[in-house]
Formats: sequence, C-alpha cells, structure tokens
Amino acid sequence: MDFINSNVQLFTLLVSIITLFVAIYIPRKVLINQIYADLFREYRSPEMGAAIFSIFYFYVKDCER
Repeated sequence: MDFINSNVQLFTLLVSIITLFVAIYIPRKVLINQIYADLFREYRSPEMGAAIFSIFYFYVKDCER
C-alpha cells in the first residue's frame, strides 16, 4: 500500500509541475504573439513601407554604404 501511495504522490507532483509550466508558458506565448501582431499591423501600412524604403535609399545612395 505504501508503494501505491508513493506512486500517486509522484504522479501528482509531476502533474502539478506540468500544470505550472503550462500556466506560465501559454499566457506568455499569447502576449508575445499579440505584440508581434500589433507591430505587424502597424508596419504593414503603405506609409511605413515608403518610410523604410526611403531609409534604405538614403543609406545606399546618399551615404554610399
């Protein structure tokens, strides 16, 4: 009976550790994906594309780099 009790306790501990990992990992992953989605939405605009193209053009043509 003692053997079964120790196995149940070990299993409970493993499930608790896995649950803790999932409880930390999933919200963090969602937060990071939301940040990337917001950046992607903002930098997708035509104005931002023109600004980035102007910066590349400045460095290539005007700075000769």
